[in-house]
Amino acid sequence: MIAKDKIELAELIARLMRGETLSTAEEDQLKTLMELYPSSKSYFDELLARETIHTAFDYRKLDMDHEWSKVLAKQSMQETELQENIVPFKRKPSKWQYVAAAASIVMLFSFFWMITQEKKPLNQEISKVETAHNPPLSGAVTLQVDGGDSYALSGHDASNLPEGMAVMGKELKYQQSNNAAYNPTHQLNVPYQNTINLILSDGTRVSVNANTQLTYQSKFTGNERRIKLKGQAYFDVAKDAKRPFIIETEQMEIQAIGTQFDVNVYSNNAQVNLLEGEVKVSSQGKELAIKAGEKVISDGVKMGKAKIENIEAVTAWREGRFFFANQSIGQVLNEISRWYGITIDFKATRYNHKRYTGGVDKALSLEEVCKVLGDLTNYRYKIEGGKIIVLD
Repeated sequence: MIAKDKIELAELIARLMRGETLSTAEEDQLKTLMELYPSSKSYFDELLARETIHTAFDYRKLDMDHEWSKVLAKQSMQETELQENIVPFKRKPSKWQYVAAAASIVMLFSFFWMITQEKKPLNQEISKVETAHNPPLSGAVTLQVDGGDSYALSGHDASNLPEGMAVMGKELKYQQSNNAAYNPTHQLNVPYQNTINLILSDGTRVSVNANTQLTYQSKFTGNERRIKLKGQAYFDVAKDAKRPFIIETEQMEIQAIGTQFDVNVYSNNAQVNLLEGEVKVSSQGKELAIKAGEKVISDGVKMGKAKIENIEAVTAWREGRFFFANQSIGQVLNEISRWYGITIDFKATRYNHKRYTGGVDKALSLEEVCKVLGDLTNYRYKIEGGKIIVLD
């Protein structure tokens, strides 16, 4: 765990970077902490020299030896150039003191993200951000059979699932059934703040995101494997050249044989992001074939393809993280609203031109996410009756 004084040091530096004025007592505290952790000065100087704070650093990939060598090199250059009014620490700190101090600052600035590039928004200015067209589901992940019985996929109900299914943790697996003639329609409903993994009868693996509905037969029969999707899911399709795997959405239809891709149809601007293999996407009589590293975007009327700009932005949700790549605050808030099942009232207009890149853990409470957003975007957030109100 990071020591309290290191967190305080990082917070004071963050406040200075936001243009805030420290009190005399806080200035004295900052000088004392910089004296205690000399490596913090070089990081602070670097941040001040930048015009922007760039893409978040992933502290999980921190190479301690490499960071230590950088700290040593910078420290040796600064030994004769001490900051005014700061007395050098007399006892030489250990390697891990340097790295821990540096890491505490890196973690603060990396914990969420901030890019303040002066770019026009991808869409027109947003005066209000609404939740997805399908209202959030509530309660546990459920499985409905033939429009009738519904089973919660946790607790007591999960042990009483129909034959041919089993739940282990957050995974629902279809197994061989003794009743070959029985093939009901299953509807999987995943509410907000939930995800689940699914292994279908053909071996296809599906990761299903929050606020998503997936409809399919318990066993695939005939010459195709067809499912319906509302929301978002990642597919690792089992190879079967004789039976294409087909996903129906309101905006388009995706056809694959054996490949990996993400389908996001939360909004009218639906996307298919292909990570492996090839797929065909059709909409309004038009068909596009894409290869790994490409995506299709469709609003149900027009459809086009492009390169995937950031793979992490496509896959982060499966790891329990928000991740945004050069997105406006409106787009960020839309993603947050879908996960927490709340609406967004967006009254702020000052920063619509700014773009944000980076991520944060979805395990945080809504209050914690709002605090991080407030610290790094200068918006003010108020949570009121299942709604986040964003103010200038």
